[in-house]
Amino acid sequence: MTTRHQKAEFYLIVAGLFAAFFYFVFRALVWDYIIWLGIVPALGFYYAASIWPRFLDYRFNTLDKLLLVYFIYGVAITAFSLLFMGFGKTLVVQLGIHYYAPTILYFLARHYTRNSVPNVMRVTRIFWIIAIVLIVDIAIEFYVTDILNDPLAIPWKKAQVENSELFNPERSVLLDDPSTIDLRRWSHQDFHAPQTIMNGRKPGGMALAMLFAFILPFFAMSLSGLRKVSSGKSWHLNPVTSGAILSALIFWAFVLLNKTTLAATVLVFLAGLIMMRSPRLALWSGLIVVSVGLFYGPLVRTLVKENFFERPHASPTGQPRTRLVHTTDLRPIVSAYLNTPIDVTFFGHHALPGRYTVEYNSSTRVKEGLGGLTLPIRLGIGWGIITTAGLITAAAYSLTLTKTRALKVFGFAFLGLLFIYVTDLHDPSSIRPGAYEVIMVALGCLSSLREIVRDDKDSHVESEAIPELDRVP
Repeated sequence: MTTRHQKAEFYLIVAGLFAAFFYFVFRALVWDYIIWLGIVPALGFYYAASIWPRFLDYRFNTLDKLLLVYFIYGVAITAFSLLFMGFGKTLVVQLGIHYYAPTILYFLARHYTRNSVPNVMRVTRIFWIIAIVLIVDIAIEFYVTDILNDPLAIPWKKAQVENSELFNPERSVLLDDPSTIDLRRWSHQDFHAPQTIMNGRKPGGMALAMLFAFILPFFAMSLSGLRKVSSGKSWHLNPVTSGAILSALIFWAFVLLNKTTLAATVLVFLAGLIMMRSPRLALWSGLIVVSVGLFYGPLVRTLVKENFFERPHASPTGQPRTRLVHTTDLRPIVSAYLNTPIDVTFFGHHALPGRYTVEYNSSTRVKEGLGGLTLPIRLGIGWGIITTAGLITAAAYSLTLTKTRALKVFGFAFLGLLFIYVTDLHDPSSIRPGAYEVIMVALGCLSSLREIVRDDKDSHVESEAIPELDRVP
């Protein structure tokens, strides 16, 4: 592969990630249409076709095959709905662009990083840059919303408000007349608070959690072997840099105040302490605990009380229960599957919007609890099977990396990322623009690293730069 091709693939990966994270910004400032998510995938497919069949000139492993099947399944479902169903064309096209077009980022990352640890490091370095962008964005939004008290000065927030039906649609002047505001809905939808460029506390918070989980091992573990092959720019491997970014991510996670984000971050944090056994991480965790206690002690106590001790909800038998028990109740999930028509379960209601009737909506629209478990109903049982198999395979690959001395840090980083993705089941944002693309790129890098440790280390010139790399049979 020529240097020109490598540069093209790298820039397509960068463009794909940033286009996803700035999706709502582009829609607010330039053109309010979904096409922003399709530009980079379209360029990626054009690039792949231009160098075909060299684009797939590496040995396919299980994860590669699953992602290829996933893409073919998405194309087939989208084409079937467009050609034979005769309704919901806009929704079906959105389905293809949102959920299946980003697969090209996986194969771009896979091809760019194959046999090359330095290329993996170049790609994953983007995650540090995205984390810095989100930190700066939340800081600015916090200043505008909380200090200046002018949330509608943020263009993407104003665009979201205008499209939310929050105001009376019969009034010609909406934003200039505060009397038209439904204050209850305004507060419920968090328009008064920072929401990040991803237009939501939950999507923004889970993006923070995913980046936190990925960066944490690079702060906690020794990286001397990786620095030898870092191709010069290794600022992100500096523990001071990573520690500062991690601290900022935790701080702004409390500002966004999404319970799923905070719970997932704490779980990753505790798992890191147990599995990595890092003195540096233990010392830093002590400082973080003290800082959180000083700044957010009353807030933490309130969250614990609301979720574990207060009983504001009633069970189907009328007994009071805590918010945690109410949220993790699986009965609405079971009811959703039992009351969903077979054809909708097979194809997904996004592919069959005409079957998304009032009766189906009322019986299966899980608005609280583990809503992510109903994603196969929304996207089709085939999506659920392929995604589950892919996540299990990715977890196995990550565990394989943890058995090597040199690439152990990547194994823990990918495990943390997958953990956040899998646990994002309450009102899932893992399929929102940004997080989905990060997962696709990360999986491509993970697949390449798995192949590097699978092969004999002498068969790859670039892997020889890590002399302590163990061979995993």
